[in-house]
Amino acid sequence: MKVALSSTTLRSLSPGELVDAAERLGYQAVEIWSELLWASGEGPAALGKAVREKNLALSVHGPSRDLNVTSINAGIRRKSRAQYLRSLEDAARMEAGIVNLHPGAFSSSHDRAEDFIPEMRAYADEIAGEAERLGVRAVLEVMEARPGEYVTDIPTAAEIAREVDRPGFGITVDLAHLLCSGLPAETKGFEPCIAHIHLSGSTRERVHVPLAEGIHDLGPPLREIGKFFTGIAAIESYAPGREMESAQENLEAFGRLIEDGVRG
Repeated sequence: MKVALSSTTLRSLSPGELVDAAERLGYQAVEIWSELLWASGEGPAALGKAVREKNLALSVHGPSRDLNVTSINAGIRRKSRAQYLRSLEDAARMEAGIVNLHPGAFSSSHDRAEDFIPEMRAYADEIAGEAERLGVRAVLEVMEARPGEYVTDIPTAAEIAREVDRPGFGITVDLAHLLCSGLPAETKGFEPCIAHIHLSGSTRERVHVPLAEGIHDLGPPLREIGKFFTGIAAIESYAPGREMESAQENLEAFGRLIEDGVRG
């Protein structure tokens, strides 16, 4: 398992500066958020070259702000999907293997999951085809159980992946989303679908706090995942005013979680 510094943790830095920080701090990988890349104006190909020169692994997090790939508003749906395709194309230019994408969401308080999952499944098949064409893999993130979300547990996401059944598609398990929502972080039986991991601390009210500030124990599920997973685990957290310190502390906390498993 390769631990990645997510650009959401050091969001005041440019993607290029993030790559430098990841090498300096001792991370094995970086995860670049598309929105931060686009805002920076940096070229994907040059950024990917810089990552490879530092011998870091690389994943991309697709855009998420105000997007909904299964919106009942056709204009929003088209724009959201166009931005996801742009993320895949950027990832191909960067030679990143993984592009993390958020699932669709409800369009109103009266919506039901069973009315949206077929559309999500059809789009997942479409985006898997695009990913395969570009030589990357799209992964669908398991979201927290908050209003508007309908892909909020591993079985639901894995069922979509199994029905798509293509090498260009998998799922991202976000342990903080599950633990904060009080949902099982059990991965047994879903191993072939799991292509990416997100980590952060979480409380009863918040996800994506620094690892050491979370109240839920990440150790048991993380060590279980470590038995089969060799990909990228991106640490996502944000501590305003102490970003760099938090990035260092997150790496140290991750090391303790892994070491505890070895001693156990």
